Amino acid sequence: MSENIAMNDESVEIPWAKIAQANPNLSDRLFREGVSLVYDEDGDTLIIIIGEGGVSLTKQAINDVYIRIEPETLKIAGCVILGFVSDFYAKNKIVRKLLPPDTPNSLREQGTVRLLGHDAEQVKPTFETAMATR
Repeated sequence: MSENIAMNDESVEIPWAKIAQANPNLSDRLFREGVSLVYDEDGDTLIIIIGEGGVSLTKQAINDVYIRIEPETLKIAGCVILGFVSDFYAKNKIVRKLLPPDTPNSLREQGTVRLLGHDAEQVKPTFETAMATR
């Protein structure tokens, strides 16, 4: 699994509409490829990686949420959420309802949690919410 992250690469401007057009099957991809939730407790940062990950650009969606994008295909490769437990998870009822209830504790204990199938699909609202604000 690769974690090549270039935070907020401003040198390449990719319109959100093109990113949305390139990802009509996001739910299917999440189900098929699964996601890894990688948590850094010291930085309270969650990295969500779709499938095996890879090289990506990172584009800020909303405060403290960055969408990772494959530069060639514009497919969403994952996201980075700063202040995940202290802010994002604590204040977002939809995310708390959709993710498994023990997610913060599992992340703290394991560092990385792998979700497959329907469990992986549960992270889709994170991407949709971030992109809808654009």
